[in-house]
Amino acid sequence: CSNGGLEGANNGKITVPAGVTSFTITTPTVDDDLKEDTEAYSISVGGVDATGTILDNEEDIEVSSVTSDTQTEGTSLVHTVTLSGEAEAAKEYDFTFNNGTVEDEDIGTLQFSNGVTYDASTGKITVPAGVTSFTITTPTVDDDLKEDTEAYSISVGGVD
Repeated sequence: CSNGGLEGANNGKITVPAGVTSFTITTPTVDDDLKEDTEAYSISVGGVDATGTILDNEEDIEVSSVTSDTQTEGTSLVHTVTLSGEAEAAKEYDFTFNNGTVEDEDIGTLQFSNGVTYDASTGKITVPAGVTSFTITTPTVDDDLKEDTEAYSISVGGVD
């Protein structure tokens, strides 16, 4: 606290000397490397409330890359998704799977690693806090049909 003579700010109470009519309370912040949501706090002095807001200065966490894969039917294709950083809270990204020339019966259920979940009703995946990369595994079905090479596409956060 400013304006000399204020004491005890660390115990939840302050003593304001006689004659002091105003003072400044400074709240230091920590600049870290985590992408965080806006944070707010409140201070109450003598029954009068004030709020403070901490804005994060890290850029939003975006999808940096999604790898391609080629496999023989009956095996799984694995795509690695890399993010631009580490988020403090879970983040949602748009997700699309375009079958292309792949028929539905030729693939199994997509699997996501590192706790990533997919919500088919919203078309979004949720990446948990702290995750910087994850994989999307596409199992394929080995059938007896002679087929041409099949291809599909994946997009995460607008990155193919």
